[in-house]
Order: sequence, then structure tokens, then C-alpha cells
Amino acid sequence: MKELLTGVLPALVTPLDGEGRVKTELAKPLIDMYVKQGAAGLYMLGWTGEGADLSVEKRKIWAQAVLEAGREQLPIFVHVGYNENLDDSVELAAHAERYGAYAVASVGISESASLQDNVDYFKRIAQAAPGTPFYIYWVAGGKTLTAGKSIGPDELLKAMEAVPTFRGIKFTDNNFYILERFKNTGRI
Repeated sequence: MKELLTGVLPALVTPLDGEGRVKTELAKPLIDMYVKQGAAGLYMLGWTGEGADLSVEKRKIWAQAVLEAGREQLPIFVHVGYNENLDDSVELAAHAERYGAYAVASVGISESASLQDNVDYFKRIAQAAPGTPFYIYWVAGGKTLTAGKSIGPDELLKAMEAVPTFRGIKFTDNNFYILERFKNTGRI
């Protein structure tokens, strides 16, 4: 298992030119800036990194550039979710592992998908990147993982036991009571 990370892992932007092409030449300067500023790692291709708005090909181009530039410098999480075609997430996870991602992460399928639908989807991502830890992107009280129903940490973590590479949660929420409950489980 990879070491536990502590510290700040900022979201990495995806620089684009006026024509919408990924500016891969900025990967190294951005990595160098975050290393100099003391970042403990990076999270790329989430909302801040335009992951939801980029094509699969552009996401692969940027992921490869960043992972190659950041090799041996920073642990890098690659967000592989946001795809209408779930096979795209699987493809992106395999690509991220091939280029040395520290971890892959994803939001749930949609606000109408059940917890079991999401667990099945997360298992597909884990199978595509079997040597890379998987993290859930938790938003909106976890309701994006459960067809809009509330879920507690124990229930979610129990369901995620079916995902062999599951290691934790990228927690984006303002409910610190739930965050503390996750922390107190001692399971992530």
C-alpha cells in the first residue's frame, strides 16, 4: 500500500490556449511551482482542472504531461470520472496507472444511480487500474453516490469493501460532522 499523505494537495488547473488545445509545455513549470510552495501532492482533472469539460483525449494528453513532469516529485491524483460513457472512466483509469498516477478518483455516476450502481462502477475503475489506489470524490452529503438518499460513513465504507483498491475519500463538503465520523471509523 502507498504511504498515507498529509498536507495540502491543491487542485491543478488545465491550461488551454485560445483554440482549446492543452498547453502541455506548462506541466513542468506548474509542478515546479507547487513543489517550491510545499504542496504535498496534486489533484488533477477535477472541477478546477476542467475534467468535466474536456474530451477523453485532452484529459489523457494533460494527465500524461503532468505525470511525466511530476515523476518522483509529487504524488498526483487523477480524476477519471464525469463521463456519460462509463467506459471512458475505465480507459482514463488504465491510462493514469500506465503513466504512474499515485491514485485515481471519481464522482458517482449520476444523482439517480444507486449505491450498488456506483460500487459496480468503482469496481470497473479498480479493475482497470489494479495497482493504483482508488478514491471516491464525495460531494453534496454523499447523495451523488446514493440516488439522492443520505448515507452515513459506516454504510458507505461497508459497501466500498467490494472495491479492492479503495483507499479513501476526497471530501468536498461543508459538513465537518460527517468528515469527523469518517475519520473516527479508522478505516480510511
